[in-house]
Amino acid sequence: MKRRHPWVDLVSAGLVIGVGRAVAYLPLRIAYPIGQALGRLAFVLDRRHRRVACDNLRLAFGQGVTPAEITAMARSHFRSLGRTFVDFCRMVRMSPEHLREVIEFEGLEVLDGPRAKGQGVLYVTGHFGPWEYLPAVSTHFDNEPLAVVARPLDNPYLDRFVNALRRRWGSRVVDKRAALPDVMDILRSGGKVGILIDQHVSRREGIFVDFFGHPACTTPAPALIALRSGAAVIPVVVLRVARGRLRILFGKEVSPPRTGQVKEDIAVMTAGMTAALEELIRRCPEQWLWVHRRWKYVKTGTKGPRDEGLKGPRDQETKG
Repeated sequence: MKRRHPWVDLVSAGLVIGVGRAVAYLPLRIAYPIGQALGRLAFVLDRRHRRVACDNLRLAFGQGVTPAEITAMARSHFRSLGRTFVDFCRMVRMSPEHLREVIEFEGLEVLDGPRAKGQGVLYVTGHFGPWEYLPAVSTHFDNEPLAVVARPLDNPYLDRFVNALRRRWGSRVVDKRAALPDVMDILRSGGKVGILIDQHVSRREGIFVDFFGHPACTTPAPALIALRSGAAVIPVVVLRVARGRLRILFGKEVSPPRTGQVKEDIAVMTAGMTAALEELIRRCPEQWLWVHRRWKYVKTGTKGPRDEGLKGPRDQETKG
């Protein structure tokens, strides 16, 4: 990948941060329509990501759904992305007191067991709704801030800005590239860690598990961490339920298998985490990040390819 000039990163970061701060101070009745308009504009102009969203939605919901309905779902998703942009912008000026007023919880009782045991908790989540709010609200359902595992952004100036925002709420940011030792220490001491599990990884790094009815190459690292640390695994997403209001939605704890066969246990645990996240996403699918090519190895025009028949991004049968 060709490296951009530092000035390009600086200017683009300045524009994004400047626009974000301006949007943050707009009343919601103005900011949300602006966000939705930006989403509609992106749907029209960004052909590549529009195609990716439609391809993904067709894979996930294609049976019995017309092309027109797929397009409508993609359009709705882009509008949701615009609203999510507004939600992110508002984090710049949101106080803990204000945050308490706009959040609600569903399924919070799932944490009673780990709390009683003093057990570490691995929160598995995805790019759903305004996902960056999870570290901000963690102190409202836990007694300590959340440590978040994150890959550094390509733009170093934006990366610094986003990490400063995360740390503002007391969160610790753990670099994904060397996360294992720190994450294990946090969980074994009874701490809390949040990790995203819904992104495609390379075949060299991942294993294939079912996601919306198709095999998706998924990182096994969270399953390995959970099995080694003994942490409770809790699926959670941040759902936007109304203008400016959020719901932290917890799924059922994912129980670890204990067969003694490490590879099999990791595969079963990874599949269980992914299925639990899918269940939460289905509650409001338009809020998940459909513009990411999650199924890079799925052959177009097939229902459910097996591992040996999967194609990678350089093969002719896969676009994008």
